[in-house]
Amino acid sequence: MLMSGQFADLFVTPYVWNYKFYIYIVVNCSAEFLAWLWDVYVDFGLWRTWKWGKFWGLRENILYPSWVYWFAIVEDFIFRFWFIISLFAWS
Repeated sequence: MLMSGQFADLFVTPYVWNYKFYIYIVVNCSAEFLAWLWDVYVDFGLWRTWKWGKFWGLRENILYPSWVYWFAIVEDFIFRFWFIISLFAWS
Protein backbone atom coordinates (compact mmCIF):
# COMPACT_ATOMS: atom_id res chain seq x y z
CA MET A 1 0.00 0.00 0.00
CA LEU A 2 2.75 2.44 0.88
CA MET A 3 4.54 1.55 -2.31
CA SER A 4 1.55 2.62 -4.42
CA GLY A 5 1.89 6.24 -3.32
CA GLN A 6 5.62 6.24 -3.94
CA PHE A 7 5.16 4.56 -7.32
CA ALA A 8 2.49 7.08 -8.31
CA ASP A 9 4.90 9.93 -7.52
CA LEU A 10 6.97 8.85 -10.51
CA PHE A 11 4.11 9.77 -12.85
CA VAL A 12 3.08 13.06 -11.28
CA THR A 13 4.58 16.30 -12.50
CA PRO A 14 3.21 19.57 -11.16
CA TYR A 15 0.78 21.52 -13.35
CA VAL A 16 0.97 19.06 -16.23
CA TRP A 17 -1.83 16.66 -17.16
CA ASN A 18 -0.32 13.20 -17.20
CA TYR A 19 -2.49 10.40 -18.60
CA LYS A 20 -0.26 7.65 -17.12
CA PHE A 21 -1.28 8.68 -13.61
CA TYR A 22 -4.99 8.37 -14.42
CA ILE A 23 -4.50 5.03 -16.14
CA TYR A 24 -2.65 3.86 -13.03
CA ILE A 25 -5.54 4.94 -10.78
CA VAL A 26 -8.20 3.27 -12.96
CA VAL A 27 -6.31 -0.01 -13.24
CA ASN A 28 -5.45 -0.10 -9.55
CA CYS A 29 -9.02 0.74 -8.45
CA SER A 30 -10.43 -1.91 -10.77
CA ALA A 31 -8.07 -4.55 -9.40
CA GLU A 32 -8.87 -3.62 -5.80
CA PHE A 33 -12.61 -3.69 -6.46
CA LEU A 34 -12.41 -7.16 -7.99
CA ALA A 35 -10.29 -8.34 -5.05
CA TRP A 36 -12.90 -6.93 -2.68
CA LEU A 37 -15.69 -8.76 -4.52
CA TRP A 38 -13.69 -11.97 -4.26
CA ASP A 39 -13.26 -11.46 -0.51
CA VAL A 40 -16.96 -10.76 -0.05
CA TYR A 41 -18.11 -13.78 -2.01
CA VAL A 42 -15.50 -16.41 -1.13
CA ASP A 43 -14.17 -15.40 2.29
CA PHE A 44 -17.26 -13.86 3.89
CA GLY A 45 -19.78 -16.01 2.06
CA LEU A 46 -22.12 -13.24 1.03
CA TRP A 47 -24.75 -14.17 -1.58
CA ARG A 48 -24.29 -17.88 -0.82
CA THR A 49 -27.78 -18.60 0.52
CA TRP A 50 -31.16 -16.93 0.52
CA LYS A 51 -32.89 -19.08 3.12
CA TRP A 52 -35.26 -17.46 5.55
CA GLY A 53 -33.58 -16.40 8.78
CA LYS A 54 -30.18 -15.62 7.34
CA PHE A 55 -29.19 -11.97 7.25
CA TRP A 56 -28.89 -10.86 3.63
CA GLY A 57 -27.49 -14.03 2.17
CA LEU A 58 -24.63 -14.87 4.50
CA ARG A 59 -23.39 -18.43 4.18
CA GLU A 60 -25.06 -21.32 6.00
CA ASN A 61 -22.57 -21.91 8.81
CA ILE A 62 -21.32 -18.75 10.46
CA LEU A 63 -19.08 -18.83 13.52
CA TYR A 64 -19.68 -15.27 14.72
CA PRO A 65 -22.71 -13.00 14.89
CA SER A 66 -23.73 -11.52 11.55
CA TRP A 67 -22.65 -7.99 12.53
CA VAL A 68 -19.03 -9.19 12.69
CA TYR A 69 -19.15 -10.24 9.04
CA TRP A 70 -20.75 -6.97 7.97
CA PHE A 71 -18.17 -4.97 9.91
CA ALA A 72 -15.37 -6.96 8.25
CA ILE A 73 -16.87 -6.39 4.78
CA VAL A 74 -17.06 -2.62 5.30
CA GLU A 75 -13.58 -2.29 6.81
CA ASP A 76 -12.13 -4.46 4.05
CA PHE A 77 -13.58 -2.05 1.48
CA ILE A 78 -12.21 0.99 3.33
CA PHE A 79 -8.71 -0.44 3.77
CA ARG A 80 -8.51 -1.66 0.17
CA PHE A 81 -9.12 1.85 -1.14
CA TRP A 82 -7.03 3.62 1.50
CA PHE A 83 -4.18 3.94 -1.02
CA ILE A 84 -6.11 6.61 -2.92
CA ILE A 85 -5.43 9.07 -0.11
CA SER A 86 -1.67 8.59 -0.49
CA LEU A 87 -1.82 9.46 -4.19
CA PHE A 88 -2.77 13.08 -3.65
CA ALA A 89 -0.54 15.65 -2.01
CA TRP A 90 -2.18 17.36 0.95
CA SER A 91 -1.04 20.94 1.20
